Amino acid sequence: MPLTDIKIRQAKPADKPIKLADTAGLYLEIKPTGSKLWRYRYRIDGRENLFAIGEYPQVSLADARKARDDARELIRQGRHPAHARQTERTRQINANALTFKAVAEEWIEKKRSRWAPYYLMQVERGMKKDIYRSRLALRPWYERSRR
Repeated sequence: MPLTDIKIRQAKPADKPIKLADTAGLYLEIKPTGSKLWRYRYRIDGRENLFAIGEYPQVSLADARKARDDARELIRQGRHPAHARQTERTRQINANALTFKAVAEEWIEKKRSRWAPYYLMQVERGMKKDIYRSRLALRPWYERSRR
């Protein structure tokens, strides 16, 4: 029987984690600390996997079901939902980093005429060494090159 919002709100923590099943692999895990976490259990290539959706009440029952349906679509394509989420986060971080780089370079161009050549070189070198390169460390583990 599917979960209802009333059942979720009335659920109390116990000494051990409790799982309240919804439908199609979605369940709510209630930890002894009182946190309520949405989880989705699925299989790819015969191996069982777990996808963390979020915490109740920040993620409502309807939102959790929508996230489960989106994850099921990714699974049909043979992709792990957690990997897809990590790839999307990395893409967003890289896009924001490129935006920051563009703004920083525009700022340097505006200040170039007022700065001494040596100071300009220090600023550009510092940006390249410390700021622009730091976005490489934000890549997911499977995209990093081993040295």
